[in-house]
Amino acid sequence: MKEKLINVIFVHYQVIIILTKFSFYKSFCFLFEEDVKESKSFELDQTEKISPLVSPKWGNYVIGVVALFLERIKPNKKRPFRALIATSVPIGGGLSSSASIEVAMCTFLEQLYQDEYAHDLQLSKIEKALLCCKAEQTFANVPCGVMDQYASCMAKADHAILIDCYDNTSKLVPFNDKDLCILVTNSNVKHELVSGKFAENVQHCQDAAKILG
Repeated sequence: MKEKLINVIFVHYQVIIILTKFSFYKSFCFLFEEDVKESKSFELDQTEKISPLVSPKWGNYVIGVVALFLERIKPNKKRPFRALIATSVPIGGGLSSSASIEVAMCTFLEQLYQDEYAHDLQLSKIEKALLCCKAEQTFANVPCGVMDQYASCMAKADHAILIDCYDNTSKLVPFNDKDLCILVTNSNVKHELVSGKFAENVQHCQDAAKILG
């Protein structure tokens, strides 16, 4: 029997990009968000191998996408950028803020390098979701599935989306009944996917799957 899960996901990220002209390889990223206690900016030197950041942790959601995107398209010349990320989604509120920023960054990179790669290397929406999911798993060390990134890539206004993660297919379901109302409240409880209950539950499921073969 397939497991079924209903989730409410919000895609409210805005990424504003200003291209640098004074540096050949260094990129800079700034986060406009008061709720983050870490540094709100970081520098990325694209002449070096891109590795996970020790700090700020939020930066790994960005550089993971950059690393995997560049690995896929293998551009002749890497392009520096300055990015300002602003959001109305509570960080750590469990509303898929990480997936939103990953997909927004990947979409920006597609535009930045649109004349650098062949048609057969262009990402489909599903491939984009899978790339962003892998970036979160490998760079942010979050044992996430693809649901949040998939919804961020494939969702449509006034529709719910039914996702089958066994074969990465989906179906849009109209969801515009005026008699229905979804109330979202901020409990101010932080949602820690790396070290919280989520990671523990994922590990339990993986252990059970190994036992069952």
